[in-house]
Amino acid sequence: MGDAGRVSGRPAGHRAEARSPGEPDAFRAERPAGEPARKVRGPAVSAGGEKDDEPLKVAVVDVHRLIWSALTMVLRQAGQRIVAVAASVDELADTPEPDVVVCDLHLPEGPSGAQAVERLAGNGRRVLAMSGSADPETVLDAVEAGATGFVEKSEDPSSFAAAVEAVGRDGVHVSARLAGYLLEDLRRRPLAANDLGARHVRALRALARGDTVEDVGRDLTLSRSGVVDLLAAALEAARRRRRRYRPSPREREVMTLLACEGLARGEIAERLGVAPWTVTSVLENLRSKYVRLHPDVAPGIRPSAAALLWAMQLRLCEQGRGGRRAP
Repeated sequence: MGDAGRVSGRPAGHRAEARSPGEPDAFRAERPAGEPARKVRGPAVSAGGEKDDEPLKVAVVDVHRLIWSALTMVLRQAGQRIVAVAASVDELADTPEPDVVVCDLHLPEGPSGAQAVERLAGNGRRVLAMSGSADPETVLDAVEAGATGFVEKSEDPSSFAAAVEAVGRDGVHVSARLAGYLLEDLRRRPLAANDLGARHVRALRALARGDTVEDVGRDLTLSRSGVVDLLAAALEAARRRRRRYRPSPREREVMTLLACEGLARGEIAERLGVAPWTVTSVLENLRSKYVRLHPDVAPGIRPSAAALLWAMQLRLCEQGRGGRRAP
């Protein structure tokens, strides 16, 4: 499921619907855009009238046919039940509650990236984010929005099934890639208090070099639940870091006036009823946060340039025109 899977195989304006277990791929139906993802039959019932042990219920949000067709096949083979395949998170509104939603971070319609994750997690769903091209900051934005794991589309198929199982069973999955991102985030943006301890770092380093949760447990003499607790704490620390460096309401206000209305510093100060040096200070703080959150940006970027770039990334001008809410 590598880069080749990022070529859409469905006609424009159509969505794939989930199918019942055992239905051949060749007979998979397509449904017009705008129709909700169709529900799939419930779990099998034994001869005695009791439900068999129910497999994990999984929904997949992805627009690329080669990806979702291969992924759903792999998950079914692992004993998991697909309850929906959708091209946007909005299509899952009437879907039976899945145990896990596997969500691509690049969706062309509706909420995408962190916004998509936030929508799903806000509805109480466990989200396993996936991407074939997401940069570290996009992945960490998704974690802050509520994702409890991340996998790359180039991962071995068995890794997807294991990741879904981990998110459904433990509530967290830290892949080698995500572990590396968390370690780099810790290095660049340490918290003054309540940051990760030595055992957290040791666990992340082990996962980053390819060790399993079981390997980490043996190394640290911890049960699986003990390792899971460490990993959940690592994700929560990453969320605290991003909240710390998130623009404040006043900083958003200055960004909006600068980027969306094209006001100069003096005009912004007049509009807000503050001194010009206050606006300068706000822009300096914005630059500091922006550089912290964007490792590839030159530290010497002009404050106004950083504010303009961040306003575009957060889509503040779209928000002002009634567009999607910025994260």
